[in-house]
Order: sequence, then C-alpha cells, then structure tokens
Amino acid sequence: MSLLADIIESEQMALAAALPESFLVTAEPTSGYAALAAGKNTAIITEPNLKPESYCQLAVDFEVWLIATSQDQSQARAALSEAIEALMLIGFDNAYALGVTPPGTSRYYAAYKINYTNSYQI
Repeated sequence: MSLLADIIESEQMALAAALPESFLVTAEPTSGYAALAAGKNTAIITEPNLKPESYCQLAVDFEVWLIATSQDQSQARAALSEAIEALMLIGFDNAYALGVTPPGTSRYYAAYKINYTNSYQI
C-alpha cells in the first residue's frame, strides 16, 4: 500500500473509532452518498494536502465532511453535535456549518466541514 493510502486508512479508522456508530466513515465520496441515500449519517474524508516538515516528517491537512441525513433540523443538529463533541476529544482546527447537495440529487443535507492537521513520521 502507498504512503498516502496508509495515512488515509489510518485516519479513517481513527475517525470511525471516535465518531458515534450512527456515522459511516469513508474516504470514497460515492460510498458516502450511497450511505446518505440509505439514511445513514456520513463522514467523508477528502484527499488530504501534504506538507513536508522535515526529511522524515509530513504534515497532513485533512478535511472531513460530517453529513446528517435527517430532514428534521433538530435531529440533524443533534447528530452533528454528537459527532463534533466526539471529534473534540481527538482535536480539530475548525468546523464550518454548511449544507451539501450530493451530485445527481436535489436533496439538501445539513453538514459540517471539519479541518485539522496531523503529523506523520515517514
């Protein structure tokens, strides 16, 4: 497996362990959209940005989309709030309240875009 794939898989496992079970964690947007269509809250990890810090250390900037399926605003807020509280334990740089409409649909989902950076030894 490649370094990038290892990093993404490691982060996916860490998020899956931290987030409530009601969230599917994936690095594949298509899988995430399918989960949303099936009524499952989703956390989608996008391709990270990489920054070398030294000859053997790499900073990796992650962007994760937390997306709640509920059309009821209070239920969506509760699900997203629970997820953000869980991620506070592992830390993040910022969280932006947004909405998302997956490609090929007209349905709007409440979402948060979470950004954070982790360092890895290479």
